[in-house]
Amino acid sequence: MMRIKTGFEILNDLLGRGYFSVIYVEQNFPLPFKNKAVSKQIDVKTSVELLLSAAVVGNNVVGIYHSSISPRSNVELKGGAVFISTILPIDPMWN
Repeated sequence: MMRIKTGFEILNDLLGRGYFSVIYVEQNFPLPFKNKAVSKQIDVKTSVELLLSAAVVGNNVVGIYHSSISPRSNVELKGGAVFISTILPIDPMWN
């Protein structure tokens, strides 16, 4: 019988495959994901800007947040950008 994986295990497998160049995990996120190329010491707003900037130049990025975020970009992203949050944004509009 095949064991069913948890959401944490599925995300951890996805993040471990090397598809994403930059991974940011907010410091107070309740699960122990590992950052890649980004320090946990930067604040949430700065991390969103950093991830979007990395995606503009063609990097695939992912941000995992425990707080509400509203990533916005008015330029074309050449790489993939995935933002995961445990709290819905107050104003979920994408420009």
